[in-house]
Amino acid sequence: MNFQTVSVSQLKEHPLNPRTHFNPEAMSDLTASIREKGVLNPLLCRPNGGAGFQILAGARRFRAAKEAGLAELPILVRELDDDQAFELMIVDNLQRADIHPLDEGHGYQVLMNGGYDVAKIAARVGRSVKYVYDRVKKGRARGREAAAGAD
Repeated sequence: MNFQTVSVSQLKEHPLNPRTHFNPEAMSDLTASIREKGVLNPLLCRPNGGAGFQILAGARRFRAAKEAGLAELPILVRELDDDQAFELMIVDNLQRADIHPLDEGHGYQVLMNGGYDVAKIAARVGRSVKYVYDRVKKGRARGREAAAGAD
């Protein structure tokens, strides 16, 4: 890994980040903290084909730092292929205590679609097989409800 400080303009969020729900109050608190203390933990990134860096872990800190007006952020750079980057993003997000249940269920489903079995997912994120199955089931049910409401 390579530690750097880079311009915010060099950073882009990964388009497949499984985290899509950001609590506005928590984001406001994080922005205030970053405004006062800065970003204390570096974002985990990978090179983005010569066009800066792609954020794999730290999207909340990135968004809050932009809102706070920071010009530069600390990052750790890892060379990862697409599969490795995607697995890292999903596992990192799923290990967080504040992940929205729909994001969690969706993340597990994406890993399953990518060839992971439930036992492997459970081992990677430190959850039981039953827990993973329950989250996927809830995520699917909520997805069907949302699709039905769109008709």
